[in-house]
Amino acid sequence: MAYKDIDAVMAAQTDLIDIVHTLRQVVCEKGGVGSNIPAPSLDFGFNPKIEKRLVFELATAHFVARHEDVLFLGRPGTGKSHLAQAIAHAVIAQGYAVLYREAHVLLEEIVDATIHGTRKDCMDALATAPLLVIDDIGMRKLPASARRGSPRTRDAEV
Repeated sequence: MAYKDIDAVMAAQTDLIDIVHTLRQVVCEKGGVGSNIPAPSLDFGFNPKIEKRLVFELATAHFVARHEDVLFLGRPGTGKSHLAQAIAHAVIAQGYAVLYREAHVLLEEIVDATIHGTRKDCMDALATAPLLVIDDIGMRKLPASARRGSPRTRDAEV
């Protein structure tokens, strides 16, 4: 896969925004980045402190090709989910499959797969996705089914 120079990508910012908006019609609902999660524009007004150059570097999907991880940290309401969704859409535009899950939904899916005997298939799908976006880690209390039976947790409320 030929990579675009980051300066060329930044110069073509409007092209990226058009691609992200077009993806609303072509993104697979099964991956979780579909019509229920609108493709956000790459408008930096929501948090002007974010480094525009770094965001556009992530939008090139080079980190996916290099099998690198990205972790967004910050207080609630600072734009982490918005940014993750925009980058996920841009990565899809680069030809990669993306799985997007909120952490509590992902844990429920793993528990359900364990109950139904399909945990290996579930974990294989997660492990083979070129990009797995896990959003809102720590934002909700784990359901009892996700805690029950784990050697490092108790069934008591935490």
